[in-house]
Amino acid sequence: MAFVCSNGRLFSLIKTIIDIPSEKPSGNEFAVGEYIFSFLEKLGFHPQKQVVDTTSFNIICCVAKNPGGKTIMYNGHIDVVPAGDFSLWTSDPYKCTDRDNRLYGRGTCDMKGSVGCMLYLAECLAEGKILPKNNLVLTFTVDEEHHNAGIKRFMQENYDVDYCIIGEPTELDIAIGHRGVSTHMVETYAKNCHIAESDGVRNAIYDALEIVNLIRKKNTELKNHESFLGSPQWKVTQIDGGTKSNVNPNYCRIMADRRFVFGETKETLQNDLDAIIAKLSEEKIKYTIQTYVAPALVSKDCQAVKDVLSVFRIIKEKEPRIKAFEAGCEQSFIQSMGIECIVWGPGSLKQAHKIDEYVEKQQLVDYVNIMVALIG
Repeated sequence: MAFVCSNGRLFSLIKTIIDIPSEKPSGNEFAVGEYIFSFLEKLGFHPQKQVVDTTSFNIICCVAKNPGGKTIMYNGHIDVVPAGDFSLWTSDPYKCTDRDNRLYGRGTCDMKGSVGCMLYLAECLAEGKILPKNNLVLTFTVDEEHHNAGIKRFMQENYDVDYCIIGEPTELDIAIGHRGVSTHMVETYAKNCHIAESDGVRNAIYDALEIVNLIRKKNTELKNHESFLGSPQWKVTQIDGGTKSNVNPNYCRIMADRRFVFGETKETLQNDLDAIIAKLSEEKIKYTIQTYVAPALVSKDCQAVKDVLSVFRIIKEKEPRIKAFEAGCEQSFIQSMGIECIVWGPGSLKQAHKIDEYVEKQQLVDYVNIMVALIG
């Protein structure tokens, strides 16, 4: 009997996990992790917890077994970025709303929509609605939006799989790589004094602004280095400092996001920082690279791409694009474990991390149907 996706049940599962906040860094994933673990356990599976810290854990669960088949690992992160000011949203970001053939809420696109599809597949397998010809292992990781603590814990174990699919939003196109990403913090220091008496006294915010302008100049230069993964990029994303309007600021902090490609390393990124700081050598400045995720790339002829392409053509009767994932993700971590890995999932990155985030319902249904064909 042909598989028929129960759209109502699929959307209901997604709504349930959207409604459980799991923000990083302002919150934690404990509640949504407990829900997912309990859900899989009630279906008769044997999920395992990988403790990451006191408030979060990864979940690993085999939901389909066929000794003669391939073993596919499906990965999704269960944390989301903060929703911010709720008053800016058309509807409550943690009460998933169904309108205009879309599901709205924080995480619908990045990436609880995809995670909900994973849970729906598990339920269909448990109920015998899918007869698997391949093995399927579901992995749910934490802290992807902050310091990648979940995937780093995940890497401490060994996994015997043929390939991994990360369900990040690619609009159902197949992404075979992504740029690296690092977070840079620069701090400038000066002395407090009355602002009326500040002539000739260094201003920590002015020093920081000089660095901002140097980063902007460097970003313009980086645009000339185009690759399949895109251009390198360096942009300031946060700045804060000062104590009061009539006090000379003695401190300012800049956070900057750096996207990089193959050929650039943590050392070369550090050199960029050194070159900028050298231009302000007389100032008191501290800087660190706080996070670092390497770029990733697999062959467009790898087994994962071939398998997804073959079932996609049958289900959708068209060809998906083979492309680079525009943002960073945890593909490079999984690749470093010797596991072939691609990025492929419902939703558009244009909707991620935004007010009124949403995912197209039809993409979720298409995704489930293609995944079912991939498993069976």
